[in-house]
Amino acid sequence: MDPKEIYKFYGIPYYMKIDIEGSDLDVLESIINLEFKNRPKYISIESTKTSWSALLREFDIFIKLGYLKFQAIPQRKMQEKVTKWKNAKGRIITYRHKKDSSGPFGEDLKNNWKNFKVVKLQYKLIFLRYKLFGDDGIFAPRKINNYYLRFFYRSFLTLTFLNANWFDTHAKKD
Repeated sequence: MDPKEIYKFYGIPYYMKIDIEGSDLDVLESIINLEFKNRPKYISIESTKTSWSALLREFDIFIKLGYLKFQAIPQRKMQEKVTKWKNAKGRIITYRHKKDSSGPFGEDLKNNWKNFKVVKLQYKLIFLRYKLFGDDGIFAPRKINNYYLRFFYRSFLTLTFLNANWFDTHAKKD
């Protein structure tokens, strides 16, 4: 089913999480023909971590759609997050996120919203960490054959925030 048909049938979501391996940008671009006021207030996608030009394309589309505030949120340990919010009746709801969950979104994110220039600098550091310590990085933990040494090395990278991670880019209409 075409995304435009889905929006017509179900309506426009308040928040849209896009994580369709290899087709995220197709879905993101599908809302270009919607009026600005009818687009979701918040959108998040799993951003690329291996292609700088592809990352810039993601942001080009967000900006073209009118999303000008961003957050880059690490996803590896999302299952440790607990989110609290008020439901429509004003009651506090507590939710412990599951493994591989996207975690909180919108105003429940605890970081400040950034403009493109600032989040782009953040992603430069993310890409550098991935190039050095990511799956196929120069100093990737999996290149260490000894189990115990690899374990301690991974722990060191985690404690020093050098470990590679994958990130969701959260975008907000301004």
